[in-house]
Amino acid sequence: MRINQVTAELLFEVAKKIDMSGSALTLGKQDVTIHHRVFAGLLKKYGVEIQIHELVDDKELFDALGFSRLSTLDISSYESADLIHDLNLAIPKASIRILI
Repeated sequence: MRINQVTAELLFEVAKKIDMSGSALTLGKQDVTIHHRVFAGLLKKYGVEIQIHELVDDKELFDALGFSRLSTLDISSYESADLIHDLNLAIPKASIRILI
């Protein structure tokens, strides 16, 4: 999955209207395809003050949106997800506790 500049801007617009704090869960690892200078411009536009790296990643983006924790769920460990699970099956309670 991929988050580009347009998607990131939509997320920042939503973050202006609703509280985006606490934990976030993504389905699969999110590749962020935004140049760090463009990302810095988005942060300035939306009044977010955080340190950024030259390679913007999903953790940095979700931090900028206000989330304090980012977890990933995937069917395989290929991209080092926090929780490995097939969503065609019920999620075990022990796995849900990991995400809370």
